[in-house]
Amino acid sequence: YGSLPIFKAAKDAVLKEHRISRIAIIDTFAVFVAVLSGYYIGAALASAAYFGAQKLRLRTEKKSKQALANIFGEQPHSVWLLKDGTEIEVPFESLLAGEIVVVGSGEQIPADGLVVEGIASVDQHVLTGESQLVEKEVGDRVFAATILISGKLYIKVESAGQETVAAKIGSILKNTSDFTDSIESVG
Repeated sequence: YGSLPIFKAAKDAVLKEHRISRIAIIDTFAVFVAVLSGYYIGAALASAAYFGAQKLRLRTEKKSKQALANIFGEQPHSVWLLKDGTEIEVPFESLLAGEIVVVGSGEQIPADGLVVEGIASVDQHVLTGESQLVEKEVGDRVFAATILISGKLYIKVESAGQETVAAKIGSILKNTSDFTDSIESVG
């Protein structure tokens, strides 16, 4: 009786050609052979292994989706602004478009904007997937959630917070993940 979900998954895998559920076909065969042979404990162990693997797969998939969405949603606690020729630290939430933010080596770029002063190497693999550092100089665009590896940049903020490209990607990923979870819970 406990193996009925495995049999249903195997039937669906055969009829609908689900690649993920192909393991259900193997488990169905193992349970069926074990029951016919009189090895009821073996059948129970095969069922337990199937359900344990499914639970592990679903947990890993959910954590991966959450981690990916969080990469784009992370924001620094404070930023350095250039005000009247002086660098001052302010809370990230108070950052507005048009302000000049100062980013040094090893810091995350807090907003999308335009470089107005400085030269730096930026790691933007989180957004673009490219493994090479990109040299940024006056006139170049930079994006939130990327890391300034070396150098120093003065960036005129064009968008901050939830309006950045990274935040929008994070929102899309989170909504996609939530939508998929809600569909799976209905099915």
